[in-house]
This record gives sequence, C-alpha cells and structure tokens, in this order.
Amino acid sequence: MILKLEKFRNQLRQSYIGKEVICVKDASKNRFFGGDEKQPLKGQIYKIRDIRFIGDRTGIYLEEIVNPTLQYDEGPRECCFSINLFKLLTSQDWQEADEALTDVLPQGIRIAA
Repeated sequence: MILKLEKFRNQLRQSYIGKEVICVKDASKNRFFGGDEKQPLKGQIYKIRDIRFIGDRTGIYLEEIVNPTLQYDEGPRECCFSINLFKLLTSQDWQEADEALTDVLPQGIRIAA
C-alpha cells in the first residue's frame, strides 16, 4: 500500500511540476506558513516548482517564491503553500482571458502570444 501511495505521489509531481496556477485565496491563512516567509498574493500567477506531502495535506513550492529553510515539526525545510490556495490554469482559462482582453482593447491592437 505504501509503495502504491509513493508511486501515485511521484506521478502527481511529474504531472504538475511546471504547471501554472493562480492564487485564489489569501495566503495569510495558510496552515503551512511559519512566520516571516514570502507569501503568494491573491490574483497572481505562479509556476509549481515542487510538491510536498505532509500527512494528509499537500503543499506546493513556487518558482517565483523561494524562502529560507526553517525548522518545522517534521524537520528543517522551506515553507510550502497549501494547494487549496491555488487553481490550476488551463488553456481554457488563457483563452477566456485573451477573449476578455480583446473585448476591451482598441480595435487593431493585439497582444503578442
């Protein structure tokens, strides 16, 4: 059973590392947060650097935010952020954003891809 769980976690890491997410909740309520570390900002887009599993909780590390290693109950590590603070961005999300911008831009102006 433990080997199956570890295999699943590794597949999850491989599937999501490098994907873009948007912060949808206030990070100050993050239960993985330890103190003065940098936090993600609601409405900002980030890229997943790594995933950490702590018991039944899942945290992510972000490429844009690198915090110092601090001592936690399970040992020294960098602060990670609850996966519940984020929404995975899909190609549909990007298409909808592009369409919304196209509606408000003056005619003839396009955003480079």
